[in-house]
Amino acid sequence: MPVVSGKSAGRQNIAKAGVNLDQITAALAANNTTNSTPLQVPGLPRLTFLIIQTSTDAVGFQVRPEGAFKFGNPAGGPAPLVFLPLGPAVAVVPGVATRIEINMPCEAIRLALVTSAANAGTETAQIVLAASG
Repeated sequence: MPVVSGKSAGRQNIAKAGVNLDQITAALAANNTTNSTPLQVPGLPRLTFLIIQTSTDAVGFQVRPEGAFKFGNPAGGPAPLVFLPLGPAVAVVPGVATRIEINMPCEAIRLALVTSAANAGTETAQIVLAASG
């Protein structure tokens, strides 16, 4: 959606605004760490992670937002993406939507999903990764 800003009387600037988003259904085994599918977000610094646990288990899990950055490749060729944590792990409460918003430019985003041994069975979650700018 374009962003409109007024410059002076009778004149407007219209800036391009981009959005990229992905919806993922995740199935998580007990006592495991899983990464969501990465979402490419170059040039889109407003990052949003939305998670809701859809399984009825009373035990939640934790999510950690991660961003990918490119560092120089000493071997030559394209630099590989390196995922680094963008913040601390956040506990997901069953049945309650968890939203994480970060303003940081990076190449791609994903979620690290961490379940504990207390999880009796498979946890399921709906995840939305979004970026805009």
